[in-house]
Amino acid sequence: MDDLTGASAGTDEAPTRLLVIGSVPPTLVSAVAASWITPISTIEQRDGVEAIRVRECAGLPDAAILAAALGPHERTACLGALVEYYPATPALVWIDQPNAAIERDALIGGAQDILGPDIPAPQELRTRLLRAAYRQQAQARIRELADTDSLTGLLNRRGLIRQSVRLVQLARRQECPLLVMRFDVRGLKLLNDRSGHPAGDLALQAFGDTVRVTLRSSDLAGRTGGDEFTIVAWNAGPDAGQRIFDRVAQEYHERTAPECIGLSAGWACWTPSMGSDLDTALEQADRRMCEAKARSKADVNREEETSGR
Repeated sequence: MDDLTGASAGTDEAPTRLLVIGSVPPTLVSAVAASWITPISTIEQRDGVEAIRVRECAGLPDAAILAAALGPHERTACLGALVEYYPATPALVWIDQPNAAIERDALIGGAQDILGPDIPAPQELRTRLLRAAYRQQAQARIRELADTDSLTGLLNRRGLIRQSVRLVQLARRQECPLLVMRFDVRGLKLLNDRSGHPAGDLALQAFGDTVRVTLRSSDLAGRTGGDEFTIVAWNAGPDAGQRIFDRVAQEYHERTAPECIGLSAGWACWTPSMGSDLDTALEQADRRMCEAKARSKADVNREEETSGR
């Protein structure tokens, strides 16, 4: 990875970074670097999509320029990777000659602006870059809202699936295991019947709060059903399952008063040898959660039969 300019010396401010993908004219790179919201101090050159996925940047790039000459498939893959790995980074596509089809596909694929062979005047370029940054911020916020469960603030099913794909890719490269856990919040129907649905919502929100303070920033957590949640723990084996469950259960019950609320969970370990998705581990974890839920229900029924005699 080439550092073409080097970080500014004698300043405590975080360096600003420009990511250049493919062959882009140095004059355009220099113009964008000079016209950015805060002048770019570091320029990092990448060859293609795999280099983006490796995430070798020392920090998140402030902007990215992509050469249209990479070809349609590589260009689409690069834009997709930028959106996935750097959702707050505006992407600009440079074309050496006008091409309506390339411009349309690039904008649909996530680019915020198209830069042609003629470099705009500094003030015009600065205005276009500023607008690109604002558009990217708005789109990143829309994606965040689309991936978030509005009640608990955790990921929703869509968001968990998207982020799990990225986590699996990283785990395969680093040969790390992932622990997949499925949780069921038991007793919500009874709580809703007794105290109303707002009480049930509070119980679900409390579980979301519990997960946020219990898990690490490297772990994923999402609400994947009405009363069901999924956790994907980074670099954790099956032995960690009981510890995580105990920690979550203790924290959760300290936050929720209703005695009718309980937790059932099941977990399974994913390893890189299991392929590029979590499907098998999810199925195993879900089956074990259902078994734990059935055992808990049977225990409750036995208690009711005993107390009724």
